[in-house]
Amino acid sequence: SKKDRKEQRSSFRDILRGVEEGDPPSEKVKFGQEVLYLDCWYKKVQYDWFCKPLGSGMNLHLSSNYMLREVFELGAPLPAFDAATSHRPSKTERNAANQLAFKARTQSRNKNRDKRSAVF
Repeated sequence: SKKDRKEQRSSFRDILRGVEEGDPPSEKVKFGQEVLYLDCWYKKVQYDWFCKPLGSGMNLHLSSNYMLREVFELGAPLPAFDAATSHRPSKTERNAANQLAFKARTQSRNKNRDKRSAVF
């Protein structure tokens, strides 16, 4: 198909540039807090082949799949972010605080409006 031919031409241009100029690929893939550097051809080819079946789930697999992390030499996965141990309030807590602040601001504005109208 047209998409396959376009991908094949792009790959061929990359490989040709690599052979003619001795230029290895230099791509980096960010997933979560980590970065995967694709600095040689075999890593790039492996990554492309894993991307085909995994598709958009590739980043999730890179962060948690032990076999995939071993293939790309990423080591053990980073510890998962635990919302209970974080110092950042949850979304519902932030919303509650914002609602209280909004209510207090509205009440103080209303009081000031009454005082302004009484003074001439």
